[in-house]
Amino acid sequence: MDAIWTVLGLEPTKDVSAIKRAYAEKAKTCHPEEDPEGFLQLRQAYQAALAWAENGETPPAAGPEAFSPERTEPEDEGWSLSEKPAFWDEGPNPFAEHPAAVAFRELYTGKRQKDPKAWMDYFTSGDFLDVAWERRFAGLLLEEVTRLEGEYLVNKEFLNWLYIAYQFTVNRQREFQMMEWAQFDGQELIFEIAKKAQVPKAPRGNEWAMSASFQEYLRMVHMAEHGTWNEKKIGQCSEIIGHYTAGYITDKCQQRGDMDYERHPAGLRLMIHFFRRDGLPDELYRILWEKLDLKTALMGRAKILYGPLRELALERLPELAGQKKVSLAGLRKDFTDYAVSTYKKRGEHAQATDEDIQRTDAFFAREDFQQALLDRRFIEEDMLHTGITEARCDYFLQRIIRFYKEHKDAPCAQRVKDRAREMLGYQDLADRLLRDENAELEEIRPTLTSPPFFRHWLNTGFYHTQDRETKQPLLGFLNQKLPYLPEWSRKFLDVKDGEVPSPESVDCALGDDTIEVRFHLRHMSFLLNGEQIYRPCLPWEQVSALRDTDTFFFLLPVTMEPYNQYEEVKTEILRRLEGTAAPEDGRAFIAACLADQV
Repeated sequence: MDAIWTVLGLEPTKDVSAIKRAYAEKAKTCHPEEDPEGFLQLRQAYQAALAWAENGETPPAAGPEAFSPERTEPEDEGWSLSEKPAFWDEGPNPFAEHPAAVAFRELYTGKRQKDPKAWMDYFTSGDFLDVAWERRFAGLLLEEVTRLEGEYLVNKEFLNWLYIAYQFTVNRQREFQMMEWAQFDGQELIFEIAKKAQVPKAPRGNEWAMSASFQEYLRMVHMAEHGTWNEKKIGQCSEIIGHYTAGYITDKCQQRGDMDYERHPAGLRLMIHFFRRDGLPDELYRILWEKLDLKTALMGRAKILYGPLRELALERLPELAGQKKVSLAGLRKDFTDYAVSTYKKRGEHAQATDEDIQRTDAFFAREDFQQALLDRRFIEEDMLHTGITEARCDYFLQRIIRFYKEHKDAPCAQRVKDRAREMLGYQDLADRLLRDENAELEEIRPTLTSPPFFRHWLNTGFYHTQDRETKQPLLGFLNQKLPYLPEWSRKFLDVKDGEVPSPESVDCALGDDTIEVRFHLRHMSFLLNGEQIYRPCLPWEQVSALRDTDTFFFLLPVTMEPYNQYEEVKTEILRRLEGTAAPEDGRAFIAACLADQV
């Protein structure tokens, strides 16, 4: 036991403060890089002395074996002194005298060590951001915190910003997880620092806003460092840039989670650092210039906030200085008037009238509208936000698709076309639903060529099945594309208030057998020669030979193919669906689900 106190230069004592002071004093002359073995021995002696002083645990016997490499340390220390961290075996740390390292030591041991603003300034500084995700720098932070912990405990202010900057979380089991786009080689070293203190409270106010800014910064860095730039990436960055307009910047951010775009001025430091990168596309600087209105960032608060970004944009694209700002106020007002005049109520037919077509053609003929459709800001803020919706007439959506087919290199061209097609799809679903709901009862009979009856049959006969390959359930598809129509089904079965409806029955012949198919309000049932069937038992080979399409599908819920001929079954079902009211764009998925049940 004497060896422990000899290493610490201290008489045996249970005074924890004295042990910590002795350790801190010795650590000043025993650096982990210059004397790793000596530091390990000092560290182990320190922990053994603390264990004896605090818990009465018996320290290891005196002598060299007291510090044997095979001895393991308590699990809650985060890393074991019996195994030297890898970064201590890699020679002198190249970041030891880096400005970020110097600033860290000064702040961590200085008078402002518990000042949240000081830590925010540090973690958003260019010096820190230049090296933060280098493995050796992360190792240096761990070295310094470990070396100083006898005198300076890991304080909550530093730890809060460590979590914010490196974007990681911890659960109740003390398991750490870093966001996918924030992961890097060396993240485990940051986790080791976090293990040295209690988990901080969830960020709020300015810290919450800065956490969002670091998330966005790291997402953009990830996009810049992985793969090539494309319209999708540029669009995502454009959306992020839009979060930093003057209207969203405030020194006192709210704690509310619904304030999605509220950002602290310090978040602009991250934007500045990102736009100093090499290899960014010119289009990003144009977006930056337009969205943040950098042309006017010449004085006052605008210059303070956006001046550095303005300089970066002009350094990259000097021609931006002479670019005239186009006002879209008049066009937006006129488009609102047009939208109101051609408005289509959701859930009703969106087919354009002759008057809608005339108004749409006239609006597309406007030169300012043609130019605006090539302007990214107008596209993102107007077209993709409120311009292209289910409330537009189908002819307008078709004209939009045609325009961007002719201008395929326009900003967001593919996104706009996809959005317009999506809205046309919603309109088609709404029209189909409206048509089926209003189908007259006398037009309806138990045949799958009837759209409303096809819905009823599919929703009541196959709601448990799924696509074997994608595992997507049929029920999810039905809820979205072919929802159950309760009112129609009640008319179909002639349901009276307060009465249990009688099923609609159809007799189907299969060889010498007769199967009675009963259609209930929410399910189907089957009788084979008068006996109830509770599970699939009809042979696929016999059912698939039936010529009548309705009979084939009516018997499908109780049909089975025991020889695993899934592809053959799916192909036959898909072929037969062509003769039903199944929507063309959903036939392949429906066939896959029905085949899986068979």
